[in-house]
Amino acid sequence: MPNLNASQKLLENALQYYVAGRFSFFAQLHPTTGHQFHHAIEFALKGGLVHLDEHIGSHHNIELFWRRFTAALDNPDLDKLGHTIRELHRFESIRYPDRILAHGMTSLMGFKREAGMGIETVGKEPPQYDLYLEEIDQVFGAIFLATKLNPDFFTSMLSREAKTYLTRENAAVPFGLCKAA
Repeated sequence: MPNLNASQKLLENALQYYVAGRFSFFAQLHPTTGHQFHHAIEFALKGGLVHLDEHIGSHHNIELFWRRFTAALDNPDLDKLGHTIRELHRFESIRYPDRILAHGMTSLMGFKREAGMGIETVGKEPPQYDLYLEEIDQVFGAIFLATKLNPDFFTSMLSREAKTYLTRENAAVPFGLCKAA
């Protein structure tokens, strides 16, 4: 039997980080936006794994959590979102400023990836960190939908201001359907 209370708490925290990340995106607070979204996806994946009665551990490797989550669900539709997880996980390496101070960084934030955007620069100096809101929304929505928990339960606890940032230019189900009260 899944540990629903732990799963609910993790997903509640995930939703709060997600809203904070969306606010950071609109405020153009980079790289903080990437950090907030990394936390959101980490907590969402941990909540999903606990809901599936899986052990989660205390590390922050969302690539590992993603592999375990998608393997447990055996849903090929989730495979197409793996590139977003890989790009977002890179933000974990700049959680603290040491790496940015040592190697510098370039970044690109946008609503939607366009052809030719987000050229891979891993291993080159300075490293580039890209983030596309539409992709983050798709991943977060997919994780939440996979839990089969009612999103209204979680969004009902949000303030009107939080719901505004949750829904602003968000086409991802289930959160794009949430109405700002």
